[in-house]
Order: sequence, then C-alpha cells, then structure tokens
Amino acid sequence: MQHHQRLPALIALLALAATCFANLATNADFSLWENPNQPTGWTLEDTTKTRVEQSSGPARSPQYSAGETRLVDSLGNNKGLSQFVAVNPDAPYALTAWCFDEDPLVKGGVSITWRTADSSYISNSGVTNSDSGLTGWQKLTKTDSSPAEAGLAEVLLRVYNLSGSTPAGGKVYFDDVEFDTGMGAIVEERPGRQLSAVELELRPNPATGQAMVSFGLARAAHVALNVYDLTGSSVAELYDGGLEAGQHRFPFAGRNREGALLPAGLYFLVLTDGGNRSTVRKVVFEP
Repeated sequence: MQHHQRLPALIALLALAATCFANLATNADFSLWENPNQPTGWTLEDTTKTRVEQSSGPARSPQYSAGETRLVDSLGNNKGLSQFVAVNPDAPYALTAWCFDEDPLVKGGVSITWRTADSSYISNSGVTNSDSGLTGWQKLTKTDSSPAEAGLAEVLLRVYNLSGSTPAGGKVYFDDVEFDTGMGAIVEERPGRQLSAVELELRPNPATGQAMVSFGLARAAHVALNVYDLTGSSVAELYDGGLEAGQHRFPFAGRNREGALLPAGLYFLVLTDGGNRSTVRKVVFEP
C-alpha cells in the first residue's frame, strides 16, 4: 500500500475546517414558523410566483418542512425561499438541503448568490436540481468559493419548471438545510451524477473503540481511505487499493499507523477515488 501522508489539495481546507463547522443557516430544519406561510429567518422571494407552506408531511426531521408550489406558467419565474448569511471572501462554502420531489411538473433547486456587504449582486454559483424520477428525499449540494469582494451569501431554495410549456402547479419540499465553510465544500453531490464513491459513513460516530466505516461504489475504482487530524496530516490509513463496485466495510479501531490509540478529538475520514474526488466525514473519537 502507498502511504499518503498528506493530500495537498485538502490541507488548506482541513486547517480552515478546524474552526468552521457551525451551520450558518438560521432555522435550518424549518421547525420555527411565524405563521403557516412564513418560516422564521427566511425571506419569501415573490409570493405571486411561489407559495410557501408549513408542512408536517413529508418532513425529514421534526416537525416541519417547507413546501413550495409554483404559481405561474411558462419558462422562468422560478422563486422560493432565501436567506442572507455573512461570509468571508475567498473561502470555500457548501450549501446542502434535502428536497422531496415526486412531482413531474417541477423540480427543486439550490444555489448561492454572492453579494457585497451592502447586498449588491456579484455572481451566482449555478443551480443543483432534484431529479423528479427519484422517490423519497434527495440531498442537493452546491459548492462554490466566495469572490474576493463578497460579504454576504444569499442562500436560495427554489421550485423550478421543467420546460417552457410547464403549467402552473407542482410542489416540492425542503428540509434540513446546511450552509458552512471548510470541509463541507470539498465534495459536491448531485442527483443522477455517477460518483464512484457514495454514502461514506462511520458507525457509531462519535466512535468509542471499535467502529465500522462503510461506503458504496457505483463502479470499480482505486480508492484511498484515510483518517486525518486537524493539521491535515494522515494519522491512519484504512485502505489503499482497487475495489469492485458495491458496498464495502472497513473496521476503525481508533489507532494510528503505529498501532497506538489516537487521542480523543475531532478527525476527518477522507475517501478519495481515482477521479480525484474526495468525500469527507467528520469523526469524533472518544476512546
């Protein structure tokens, strides 16, 4: 096996992540509402184009989700919920939100609009959309780096039409939003995108002694599975080699390369495939 002591592309993000794990979004789980059409902390972009409603079903986490119904015909006019968040310039950010979309008329979408401190428009990250052909909740992720002049990020959760002939109507639901900087911005997951590595998990997490790492591969790939500390150094290598498509599991006993028990603290489980894509999960180790 090759021992990857460091991944250069990740070092700066690992260092930044040590202090930047808080979810910056307010009322991210839509548990708080001022009234049935106004989630606390969120702005309704245009009530003539989109109706927002408190929903208890489907809801991914207690107690509510935010339902968005499209009110206009034709192309464009795609609106929904927005929230301004203070950001640092020249930093990686990730927006994730869970979307329930089983409506053939519309799709959900997440994006980030970068603005100056006085809210003037700079640029937009582009949109990650849901797939109406899938069932259940989908995780939508959009990652981007803030421009040098950025002071605010406008987090956008919108309902989109599918074509120019799409009539009014159609509904999607959003829940469990997260907007943060650092490690969250390393990987971008889009529905339908054929990532080779998916669903990287450690159970239990926090880990107390023996734990199990699991992930699936959509296709055969050469993968490296490492544990990193807050300095960006690889402290443990769990696997480095080729794997076939399918589910894979590796034990993690909380020990470093020399077999010594790792100190209690925060670590990062990093799975990198041959396509230079990295999936990262935070790990809390409590021996």
